[in-house]
Amino acid sequence: MPFGLEGLALVPMGWGINGVLWVADTVAGWPGAAHNLPAMPTVGIIMVALGGLWLCLWRTPWRGWGIGGIVAGIMTTGMAPPPDILINDDARYMAVRAADGGLMATSTRSNYTVDSWLSDDGLDRALPWPKPGEVSADGRMRCDRLGCIAIVNGVEVALVQDERAFAEDCARAQIVIAAVPAFNPCPADVVVDRFDVWWRGAHAVWITSGGIRVRSVSDVRGDRPWVLPRHRSQD
Repeated sequence: MPFGLEGLALVPMGWGINGVLWVADTVAGWPGAAHNLPAMPTVGIIMVALGGLWLCLWRTPWRGWGIGGIVAGIMTTGMAPPPDILINDDARYMAVRAADGGLMATSTRSNYTVDSWLSDDGLDRALPWPKPGEVSADGRMRCDRLGCIAIVNGVEVALVQDERAFAEDCARAQIVIAAVPAFNPCPADVVVDRFDVWWRGAHAVWITSGGIRVRSVSDVRGDRPWVLPRHRSQD
């Protein structure tokens, strides 16, 4: 094909691509074009997957039942209770559940860790972490230069940023989350320190009327050939 004719043939294709991009960009800019939703629990993902397989594999009229499985799975979105406390795998970032359901995070800047936490909760932004000498807007947490004390669902939680506060906070709090290593014994009911997150990955804590539940990345992931064995005793 001569060069001139080939160029003419590609022009309509370029128009079509530009049109698709323009439509996508315009719709994405509309108010309410996107909404953050809480993460779907595992059972919901399984229901959606099985419903989709049922719908695609069968050729008989009852294949439509798969739509019910998909809808039921989608309806589980937001049913799993979100964690009340989060700490990432290098203890650089922490987050505490606010009274209104938001997350107070040690960083409100956009970064992968905090953005992932917000996305899982269906939230748009993090609430500010109190500065030293301040109290959070909901009155749940107060901070000083060495760390913070929060009351979450009636349980006192210490968030230690400096090792000088560790002994005092261990004596008073039921849960201690420390960005520093815990070299000394701590009588708190739950202790997650810098060593714990290094050995077992990021941690999440749920505080309910039924008690305190802690889960780490290692708990969910389990032992895998490509993961270095970095467990330590929890005595």
